[in-house]
Amino acid sequence: MVRARNRRVARRVAKSLVAVWLFWGIGAALISCDQGCLREETRKKPALREVLQKAELPPLADNSTRQKGPSVSVASLPDLEELSLKPPELPKKPVDLPDFVAIRDIQERKHRFFEFMQNLLQAENMRIRRERYLLLKHYRAFRREEALSEKDKEWLSSLCKKYRESFGNGPDSELFRNLLLKVDVVPVELGVAQAANESAWGTSRFARAGNNLFGQWCFQEGCGLVPLRRSPGSTHEVETYPSPLLSVRDYMRNLNSHPAYREFRILRYRQRRENSELQGEELAEGLLAYSGIGYEYVHRLRGIMEQYAAYREKVEAEEGSQRG
Repeated sequence: MVRARNRRVARRVAKSLVAVWLFWGIGAALISCDQGCLREETRKKPALREVLQKAELPPLADNSTRQKGPSVSVASLPDLEELSLKPPELPKKPVDLPDFVAIRDIQERKHRFFEFMQNLLQAENMRIRRERYLLLKHYRAFRREEALSEKDKEWLSSLCKKYRESFGNGPDSELFRNLLLKVDVVPVELGVAQAANESAWGTSRFARAGNNLFGQWCFQEGCGLVPLRRSPGSTHEVETYPSPLLSVRDYMRNLNSHPAYREFRILRYRQRRENSELQGEELAEGLLAYSGIGYEYVHRLRGIMEQYAAYREKVEAEEGSQRG
């Protein structure tokens, strides 16, 4: 009797163990599947930056048959989840310029400046990427001979005004090519280097009193700060901005639209045509017109970019050690 009862108990325990084992196995398989599916789903949704980097571009001129680069696709660009989200709003209170003069340690001041500027530059680059993505979508629709809506044409017309491009009689191949040359990001390392050089690492009078981090001029009386050593007969002033972010925005618009920096935009476009990452050190050669000291200006920018690269390596190493 006792032995029979023990055998029944043993069978029930064995069945329970089998059930637990099956439940655990099925659960693990489901979790593994979910993780795999999630990874697969992530792979199916490329990032905006990746899509723009791989997008084929037309040559700089219709007769440029010798230019290297892939053929131009007319396929629709993928819908991106990050573009379906509402664009981030600017803070109600603009981000103020830190008091870099008060930071006595030079190395600490530079690191604080790098951190501050890269955040502003990345935010504005995201804004430009959204514009470029939409521009590319319209361009491919145009290549497929799809009619653009009036709303789309109005958007293109406003983009032309922003980037100093003539809308003319409406969208055509030349208009799209000229806009694709202009509507593009500025590498963070290059923007950081120019801001450091032009604002003396955020300590210049124009940076502190006018939020002007790039030494940009204006030409209406009272539009900015009068340089103390302005040449007799000159009328320019150094523009003032409500916030450092608006200084960054105006700087990028200037590089992307002013005739003096066309060489910079051509160099950037060629890098894009080669499907490569934008290289700030190479693009610096297109900014000789930004300063009157010639190639010395390029050397200065490259020196600051080297410091910024060392700073980024240090930050990434510290973040890696914290995760580990």
